[in-house]
Amino acid sequence: MSLGISGFEWYPNGREFIVSASSKRLPTGWEPIKLYRIPKDMNLNEKKAELLYSIRIDENNLFAVDVGNFKWSHDGKWISFLGTPTPSWAMDSNPLCVLSSDGKVFRDIGRMLGFSDWFKWAPQANQLAYISGEGRFFVEN
Repeated sequence: MSLGISGFEWYPNGREFIVSASSKRLPTGWEPIKLYRIPKDMNLNEKKAELLYSIRIDENNLFAVDVGNFKWSHDGKWISFLGTPTPSWAMDSNPLCVLSSDGKVFRDIGRMLGFSDWFKWAPQANQLAYISGEGRFFVEN
């Protein structure tokens, strides 16, 4: 499909993917994590990739170098995913984020440990439940 992908998930329509490209450390700091929408017939044609959203990295607020574990809401209007910071930091805190399917609305929801089965969409509503926590401890609700 494409080069440079670190994570992906089908769109609910089955005709395209949401894909992520990891951040890299530059002399000026961390570059944004980029999310793209690509058609399933991309066939390495870079012109078919559409930038959906760029996640700005802030080491004090939202720190991740990659995102993955994509999960769509029941109506396909939202996608949730976990950010992954550097390996040792990921053992203690991972940002849980949501993005609208059109890339216009992004939210940093909270922090949790890196267990993808600890966040789930409600079966028939745009409600996201998750087990929060940091520092290798978790809390309910």
